[in-house]
Amino acid sequence: MGDTSSPMIAKALFDEARSLYERDDFPESVKLLQSALDKVENQSVHTGVSVTDALILLGWNFVALRDFDALEDLERTISTLGIEAFPEFELIRIWIFLAKGKVQDALQRSNEFLENQKACFHPLHPDFLMIRGYCFSLAGEAELPVQDYEAAYAIFNIQARILDSGRTANFFGLHLFSVGQYQKAKEWLSRAETIFDNLDLPRKKAVVALNLGLVHYKLGEFPQSLTHLEKSLRIGIEGDWIHRQCFANIALGNVYRMKRDFKSARRHLMSGYQQAQEMSQAREEALALEFLGDVYRDEGKLSEAQRCYSRTLDIIKPLAPEGDIVSEVHRRIGECHALNVDFSLARHHLRKALELTRRQGDRFEEAVTLRVMAEADQACGKRAAALEYIALACGILEEIGANYELAIARFRHAEIVLAGRNDETRAALVSPLLDHSWQHATESLKLFLQIGVPWWIARADELVKEISALRVRQEKADHEQAAGNISGQGYNPGNIIIHNSSGMRQVIELCDIYAPNDNPVLIHGETGTGKELIARRLHEKSGRTGKMVSVNAVAISPSLFEREFFGHIKGSFSGADANQIGFAEQADGGTLFLDEIGELPLDLQPKLLRLLQNGAFHAVGDPAERFVNIRLVAATNMDLYQATLDRTFREDLFYRLQVLSLQIPALKDRPDDILPLLRHFLSLAADRPVEISEFLNPVSETLAIEYPWPGNVREIISVCQQLYLQVATIGRAKVGLGLHGVGFLSGPGYLEMEETEGRSLDSIRDPRQRLMTALHQAGGNRTEAARLLNISRSSFYRQMKFGK
Repeated sequence: MGDTSSPMIAKALFDEARSLYERDDFPESVKLLQSALDKVENQSVHTGVSVTDALILLGWNFVALRDFDALEDLERTISTLGIEAFPEFELIRIWIFLAKGKVQDALQRSNEFLENQKACFHPLHPDFLMIRGYCFSLAGEAELPVQDYEAAYAIFNIQARILDSGRTANFFGLHLFSVGQYQKAKEWLSRAETIFDNLDLPRKKAVVALNLGLVHYKLGEFPQSLTHLEKSLRIGIEGDWIHRQCFANIALGNVYRMKRDFKSARRHLMSGYQQAQEMSQAREEALALEFLGDVYRDEGKLSEAQRCYSRTLDIIKPLAPEGDIVSEVHRRIGECHALNVDFSLARHHLRKALELTRRQGDRFEEAVTLRVMAEADQACGKRAAALEYIALACGILEEIGANYELAIARFRHAEIVLAGRNDETRAALVSPLLDHSWQHATESLKLFLQIGVPWWIARADELVKEISALRVRQEKADHEQAAGNISGQGYNPGNIIIHNSSGMRQVIELCDIYAPNDNPVLIHGETGTGKELIARRLHEKSGRTGKMVSVNAVAISPSLFEREFFGHIKGSFSGADANQIGFAEQADGGTLFLDEIGELPLDLQPKLLRLLQNGAFHAVGDPAERFVNIRLVAATNMDLYQATLDRTFREDLFYRLQVLSLQIPALKDRPDDILPLLRHFLSLAADRPVEISEFLNPVSETLAIEYPWPGNVREIISVCQQLYLQVATIGRAKVGLGLHGVGFLSGPGYLEMEETEGRSLDSIRDPRQRLMTALHQAGGNRTEAARLLNISRSSFYRQMKFGK
């Protein structure tokens, strides 16, 4: 370090000043050093720290404070002392160049030092490597900073300079963040966080917590982002450091805006804006206004948003006319013009934004700009260009792992592709378009479920369901000619969901999308449609390690429900001889399936809501709060929305459950599933794979397809058991359908029409019996049966359906 022959200052004073510097208390460090240096001529300190070292530390304080006047005075002092050639002062000069924005000058001097030190290693070698890496990063280089940062970090560790290792890890993390390598950025910033935590350096902890919060936001990890940003804000408040509070408030405001908590967003952004004004920090003032504009835009208040954006440009353009904030604001202004259907102005601003952001090398902002350009082109009918832009946007965002923006881009991609079906005149191309749109919509929903923004989850879920319904209708249209040729799936024993219809396939696809998420799922469906089977599939594909606990709200007396549901402790009521855990605790780590949730007692509904919100509950008689980790799946056959209007079901609980919902179609709406279900349950009854013809004649097969099955799958199970028992015992079967005997399923040798055998069709008075007899005589061929009755095929179908 310094020249030991120069005057000395007391080591204790120097160590205290250095400790203040390391803790970012620069003004106090400066005060102590200046006091010591002023007295150096009047003291005779023969052992201690040289004046040179004290001046170097003073210089670092001035760099941190951006006090350029003081640095110029320092430069004159060291020139007078003849120590200006020390490498430590050269390092300070390079940081001064950087503080003044002279990146190329700083880079040149860093290179010169490192080139001159090739022959022998200098202790400050890692310092110059770190600063050169920082210069490369500011110059827009992506790869060159990496080797400098990695080498500097390794050497600092060898030298046991732990603080400088942490600083390097923080700089490296910021560089990786700037080039869109968010996962690697998180790794390096986490290293810096660990170092600063161990050294207990509050300001540096606040800095790295802010940086980690920004990385988590880019990755769409909002809970982790909020945790780090709140930590940064808390440290800033505890230390009364307004600049740290300002940065954290602005970042928090933006994250809350993305979560669509506009009240919290506005509160933090206004605080950050006022703090930036108080400190005269123009860049932070501009950022706060930019994000406030985003809040207004997302609320649909476009004129207010435009005013914020215009004011942002007024502030930032004189400072950085082609900087990142300018490109971001051009993109936002373009988006507002597109929403106002002013596509000419929108295109102007968006092209400017894309040009700037590509020049800056900001891939994240480039992708978001491409997404907005796609939305604008789609709105003005330029679908081909929209598809090109949105595909580019999705590709970049997926590559850099920016999941929140990727989810939005996937959502828009699905919408743009879906809109193309209306322009497509060739029917054969509609199904592939729907499949393509479905793929993007489901990927979007999966991402939003991971991120956890209810507003976006609801929109993506609605889009998925819309596309699913279109796919079902299109598939039916594609196979209209083959509607009568029903083929089963064969026998597959085990806990499976037998289906052959598009409607049930849609339900299963949605079920598998929802499964890995922890949000509640509400299953709607008539009695007997298989709601518990879907609930079990949700649990099995969820990855949860606990078990699934099934509870039927109707089967438990209201007076016993609370203690059955939440458990009780010994002595809490008469007969409570021991502690007992309830259904909620049994399902800890797994899934709680609550069937017929509409029947849940009204006084228990707020307790269930609390359980859903934070996993907390009280066992009966126990004042201590308990916590569980459960995923709730609820089922109902009633209209819960109407129940909220009737005040028999809490509205807040309804909306908490309704975020993800599945509607299981009744069997009458999916006739393609009837024969596969019959074959499956007959096989289960026989304990071997069977063919339907072993139990039913062709007429009965047709009748089974036409019958509405009001009891759904549960009724099919009952009929199959009766068919099997009759055939197994007497070799033939005749099972009535419905409570009022609307028809019979018979077979295999049992003639359902034995009482009409040999009679002419005209002599049979009962319309449905005449239809069945004609079908029997035609060997199950409906076209031939219609010919025998001298009616059209469509009339035959209609009469079969309505029974007349």
